[in-house]
Amino acid sequence: MRFLIAVDRSESAKRAFKRAVSLYKEGDHIDILTITDLVHFYITSGSSLAFDELKTQMKNNAEALLKEYNEEAQKAGIQYTTHSVEGSARDVICEQVRDLKIDIVLLGQVGLTVTKSVSIGSTSDFVLRNAECDVLVVK
Repeated sequence: MRFLIAVDRSESAKRAFKRAVSLYKEGDHIDILTITDLVHFYITSGSSLAFDELKTQMKNNAEALLKEYNEEAQKAGIQYTTHSVEGSARDVICEQVRDLKIDIVLLGQVGLTVTKSVSIGSTSDFVLRNAECDVLVVK
């Protein structure tokens, strides 16, 4: 089985990673994906950084995040690959499902923009409706 886990710095993403590791069996493969959505972040953050500076900072943050998950994956003894892609999270996840021939996507219920009134994030909702594979949303 081939798993895809989209990660950010949210607790939901950490739980999705742990769930994938718990489901992992010999011969499986886990793809760990981080997405840099520069346009969305630039519009919503009110950042005073120049776009190029922001892009560099976000790519560095993505690399640091993947390094953390790389260490966790090595500790778990799983077969895995890390990916860092730029674009809209919901679109990138669905594209990666097709390109990597993913069997199941694991997502956190909500990402970094968590509010108590949201039961499922917009990215998770979109992937549930559009991914060409099974989707497990982890609380």
